[in-house]
Amino acid sequence: MNRPRVRRARVVRTPSRPRWPLWPASGVLLLLVGCRPAPPPTTTQPAPSRPAVPRWQWLHPDELQATEALIAVVDRGAVAADAPKRQAFLKTYAAAFAELSEANAPVLPVLQRLWELGMAARRARLSAGEVRRAVGLGKAAVPPAARHATREQPVLGVRLLSPGMVDPAVRRLLRAVKTGEGSYAGFVSRWVRRVVIVEDPAFLSPDLPLKCEGAAEVWSGTVFLTARDPITGQPRPPWKVAAALVHEAEHIRWAYAVAGDDPRLLYKAPDERNAYREMFVFLREVRLSPSGRAGGATEAAAISADMHRWRAVVERANTLLGYPTADLSQRTEALVADEALMTDPMSALPATGAAAP
Repeated sequence: MNRPRVRRARVVRTPSRPRWPLWPASGVLLLLVGCRPAPPPTTTQPAPSRPAVPRWQWLHPDELQATEALIAVVDRGAVAADAPKRQAFLKTYAAAFAELSEANAPVLPVLQRLWELGMAARRARLSAGEVRRAVGLGKAAVPPAARHATREQPVLGVRLLSPGMVDPAVRRLLRAVKTGEGSYAGFVSRWVRRVVIVEDPAFLSPDLPLKCEGAAEVWSGTVFLTARDPITGQPRPPWKVAAALVHEAEHIRWAYAVAGDDPRLLYKAPDERNAYREMFVFLREVRLSPSGRAGGATEAAAISADMHRWRAVVERANTLLGYPTADLSQRTEALVADEALMTDPMSALPATGAAAP
């Protein structure tokens, strides 16, 4: 097994005044929290016995050492809650998370490390509750308030925003589309604290192509959104940006409000199922409800195509989880074997999806 390469120093370039796209947009990730590849695969892939170990790019040396040590012992079998390697990893995780509260913290580099530590925690099958307690969020009902959420950062190809600074057309659409408890604007604002607009996918990992719409670092309430369509190079339309925000906000909600002390609820199938379900419901309201149409989304055919894809993901997840195939309700049960729970419902889509809604 090749040892991951560690970047011990990075030269940061400071652009004079980068020109950002008109529409903030969505995505960058293949692992763990909320990636949405563009077209679904056309072949069915077998469920993995365990997730692959990511290539760590941003962890500090002590964090990398603790991460590798924990994953090595986890892969050999169960690890006790008080095992030294488990506690060492959680200690480094807590120290990194605490940096976000420091007055002069370099926010974006810290978020890069937290993103990787979050992947490592899931790879090591730690529960949401265990991580929350370790980083000081055991009693938190929502992510903590963000400091410096709008401060410009000297990182080329990236921009840090508060949720209230995304494009007005996106905010208008989120306000127009209603939920059972208000609007999707309220849903996003409850769970999202920072939005990172990403032009260069290497900001998270140079191994990842720019083909996904969003990712999240759940404990800080940070959503990463790619800025442009990878094929056309054009900014994504507001409804796609809004749908990505809804998807990633649901990942954050799931981690805080649902996952608890059962590590299986952070596995791919249940976590992604509910995020895709929420995005599908949002797009259905955009497409079919008077309030959604009033929000200004006029690309009916494109919206319907995405609804078709995301419903197919939910139905594939239902099959993996043992739910009725057409079930579009929120579900929290993890009743099947770990192998099915760990399967990404997007990567295992059959050649033909569900009927268009």
